[in-house]
Amino acid sequence: GEFNDWNPDATPLTSEGVSGIWEAFVPHVGHGAIYKYQIWSRLHGQVVQKADPFAIHAETSPKTGSVVWDLEYEW
Repeated sequence: GEFNDWNPDATPLTSEGVSGIWEAFVPHVGHGAIYKYQIWSRLHGQVVQKADPFAIHAETSPKTGSVVWDLEYEW
């Protein structure tokens, strides 16, 4: 994402075992930071960038990035 200058090697995900869940911790990422997942497809043998299917916020079309969103709201 923006926080690592879109370097796909800077923030690798790690597998959480057989659950199928992958994760990474990125310190100092703030509200509004844009990111995507870079995935190597075994089926097609190519690298693709994908939006986070569980993201709270996304860029406006035609852009496709996911956006870090702070859910804290002070009433």
